[in-house]
Amino acid sequence: MQRKAYFSLFFSLGLLILMAGCKSTGISPATTVKTSTTATVYIIQPSSTVNISFARGLTFSKVGFQLWDNDTWLGYIFSKSYIVHYVEPGTHYFMARGANWDIVKVEARAGRTYYLKTTDLPGFTEPSVKLEPVDPKDPELQTWLNNSKEFLPGDKANERMLFEAQKELEEIETGKAQVKPFPVSWAQ
Repeated sequence: MQRKAYFSLFFSLGLLILMAGCKSTGISPATTVKTSTTATVYIIQPSSTVNISFARGLTFSKVGFQLWDNDTWLGYIFSKSYIVHYVEPGTHYFMARGANWDIVKVEARAGRTYYLKTTDLPGFTEPSVKLEPVDPKDPELQTWLNNSKEFLPGDKANERMLFEAQKELEEIETGKAQVKPFPVSWAQ
């Protein structure tokens, strides 16, 4: 009888552990809605390059960068895609993560539109990323948007990724991180 009780206890504990392991964990990408008080931010990855890694043998992979609005997870962005994100007015640090971090500070104003572009740079095991403001008068902007698809991120960020983003925000606050300002005159 005692053996049966132990079996039931261990079976129940095992089942609980299994169910906990199946629970969805991680941080889902932000879902935002356009309102009269929000600003619109387009983040575009116009290039169609492929990462070639020699460190792990000769492998090819699709380039994808982490995107953050402060410590809000936006998802990964891939070649020939863009993400549309609506933000409340105020200071936003848009951060892209590849082998490095690159950051653009946007002083968002209601009703305005801001364009940012990611570019992949060669890296040894993964590409570095360059995040930069785009002038809405740039003749290539409309071509980039026309040749890209809006990407609706679904991948979740894990706790380590969030911790790294928060650590980068601390670097911004202490002045240790290099931050590019978004030119005010480029907001539409």
